[in-house]
Amino acid sequence: MQKLDFIKKIETITERLKSIEIVKIFQEGFKNPSKPYNYALLNPILFISKSQFDQIMLDPNLEPVMSLITGSAVYEEKVISTLPNIFRPSNATNIVFDSNATNFFSFHKGLIDTLNVTKNLLSNEIINNNNSQNLENGVLLFTVQIETEGLSTSQYIKIFSLLNELIKTIEKIYKFEESESEIVLLDSGSNTNLGLKTKVELAKSIFEIFKEIWDFITSFKYIRNEQKSNALLESLSIRKKIQESVEEGILTEEEGKEYSHIIKTRTDNLIGLKVLPRELIVERQLIESKNLLNEYKIFLLENKKD
Repeated sequence: MQKLDFIKKIETITERLKSIEIVKIFQEGFKNPSKPYNYALLNPILFISKSQFDQIMLDPNLEPVMSLITGSAVYEEKVISTLPNIFRPSNATNIVFDSNATNFFSFHKGLIDTLNVTKNLLSNEIINNNNSQNLENGVLLFTVQIETEGLSTSQYIKIFSLLNELIKTIEKIYKFEESESEIVLLDSGSNTNLGLKTKVELAKSIFEIFKEIWDFITSFKYIRNEQKSNALLESLSIRKKIQESVEEGILTEEEGKEYSHIIKTRTDNLIGLKVLPRELIVERQLIESKNLLNEYKIFLLENKKD
């Protein structure tokens, strides 16, 4: 499992189990350990947290992480059933001397600490920002869906080369000033996350191209003929921009054809390599996304052009 996925799953688990709220209540009581504190405030959250834990254990995406962090021991029925009797108005001394209560606190405190530490292992800005925020910073986060553990050097080179060709072509189409792009995140695992930083307008343009193509693919499900492929090309916003530039004399006919060809073929090649902006691969649709990518790869092979 790549680090970014692990962080996102830890973050989801922490939110659903109400870890921050639980730890906050404990710590409020610990501020003045000799004075009584209403630890019964934990009980409503306890039942919500337990319900969420049971649901997480049925989730094939989250269960492996929960098992890895040994959440089952804390949420055993025989353990959880004792906690409402412990969580009542009392001083901190009575709480810390009960092993079930301290284990419950330690688990949630450890979960929060794990999340904070692992976030610091990668670029906090990229991980914490949503897609719109990243794009406003010129950052585009891709996920490469692969069957093996990590990408080969040749695959990296090919992906970077295709992305670079896309960037240079978009610069020519929109007459952007030439700029240098850089890889700001490379997180390998069962899938690979790749963060590309470039100019804001370039990042937004690249994302829009992939989004329009992915929307087309998911609408038609299985693309099997050249007619649909041509329809896809004609539907792209950047294709319309190219046509307008040709009509206005900004680009020549030859340039228009060349740039349209590069945009379509390089994007096709990247999707054929199972490279997509991470935003487009929703977690709950991961299996469907892989199937569609496989179908699209077959289509590309059947209709291969230079």
